[in-house]
Amino acid sequence: MVTANSDAIETAKGNLVEARNELISEIARLQAGVDQIDNFLSTFGGAAAPAPAMPTPSATAAPAPRRGRPKGSKNKPKPAAAKAEPAAAAKRGRPRRGAITEAIIKYLDTRAPNAEHADAILAHLETVGAAPQSANPKPTLQSTLNRLASQRQVSNIGRNRWRRTRESERNGGGGEASPAAVAAAPQPERGPAA
Repeated sequence: MVTANSDAIETAKGNLVEARNELISEIARLQAGVDQIDNFLSTFGGAAAPAPAMPTPSATAAPAPRRGRPKGSKNKPKPAAAKAEPAAAAKRGRPRRGAITEAIIKYLDTRAPNAEHADAILAHLETVGAAPQSANPKPTLQSTLNRLASQRQVSNIGRNRWRRTRESERNGGGGEASPAAVAAAPQPERGPAA
């Protein structure tokens, strides 16, 4: 069954083949011109400059790879922007693992005993190149700060203002020794069991 669409497709295909053949003949004409110039230059003595390798018509005859999803596939092809995003992230240079945490702790140590707003912390991380490399870095920073708070490294004193936790607070606060300090302390010797 021949339809208007199939006729249009055949016409377009014929036009493309004709345009391709014209380009191949143009390449051949240009190559002949390059050969003439090389011959002329060789008459002046010395070797002619090597010409870059030209594609052969047989090499250009290979069909282009099929684009889109495979026939019968239910998966939709991903947009080109989604594929380009990881490459852009790689160009920016991600900070090494743990660099964000280290930069936060160092910054809050220098600002102690004052508290800093999360926006000021993020601005500092951007200046030292340790900011989260996501499209929206604030939630990543907030997550890191909350994790550090659960580890008693930093404290939220309200209104998203953070400060470095004091050494006494990190050790359990209230005069209690940390589990590491308890393990390191000398144990009293016990006498023989009665």
